[in-house]
Amino acid sequence: MGVERVHYMADDGVVRSIRRAWTSVACEEPFVRVGAGRSAFRVTDLLVLAALLDSLDGDDGPERKTGGAARTVKKILPPM
Repeated sequence: MGVERVHYMADDGVVRSIRRAWTSVACEEPFVRVGAGRSAFRVTDLLVLAALLDSLDGDDGPERKTGGAARTVKKILPPM
């Protein structure tokens, strides 16, 4: 699969191209489009909050021993 490119005429008359993703012609990410700026938190902030809540719950049950929900969430997210 190739990289989409935008071709343009430079000031010197030469046709050049750059990656479409580097321009305003690039498609907006679906999350950004659907969220329309309404997201109050970043994923990393929510992970920090989940870890904090896990440490404050005071429960020494089985889930606590395995790292709590925050560790589970980190495992399913792509690397950042």
